[in-house]
Amino acid sequence: MKIFYSFIVTLMMFLLSGCASYPTEQRSGKDDTASLQFVSQGKYASQLVLVELDGTQFEAQPVKARKARLKGKLYTVATGKRKIVVKNKVGDIIYQKYIMLSSQEVQQIILP
Repeated sequence: MKIFYSFIVTLMMFLLSGCASYPTEQRSGKDDTASLQFVSQGKYASQLVLVELDGTQFEAQPVKARKARLKGKLYTVATGKRKIVVKNKVGDIIYQKYIMLSSQEVQQIILP
């Protein structure tokens, strides 16, 4: 009986010795950023568009919806409430909206 109790105590020590808790921020290493992906079924899938995000401009390449998961490029942006304006190469506004981006979210912008 004494051997049985010592076996149980030893087993419990091994099982409990591996337990540790760490703050999530130290383990994950995730930034406070979100991503945008531009998707179009129409003519914009084959051409660059100009994106203005709260005054900052950059060019983006939309992809077709069926290829978005595999070949779609993600554009990293800061989180929070953001105003996005998408223009074609002529300068016409094709998309304009306020969006709310949370940490590590991928937001698809659906263009015509």
